[in-house]
Amino acid sequence: MAGFLMDTHIWLWMSTTPQRLGRVVRRRLENPRAELWVSPVSILEAQAAYRRGRLREIDNFTSWVSDSLSRFQIRSADMTRDVTM
Repeated sequence: MAGFLMDTHIWLWMSTTPQRLGRVVRRRLENPRAELWVSPVSILEAQAAYRRGRLREIDNFTSWVSDSLSRFQIRSADMTRDVTM
């Protein structure tokens, strides 16, 4: 199965409120063969939302990122010139 680069809100919902995900998306994320990826930009966007108080369910942002990436086996997609072009 191909990799799945998650949008910021998909990653946030997966980690904090999975009931907000649609059935098709949830099935794709739960597939054990799926390679899940998140962009460093998504981490920055989540951090900005956290600092604005929009992610109240997260106590410690740094710990939450590490826990989320580890728990769901999410890889961080390197931001390179080749990726962006």
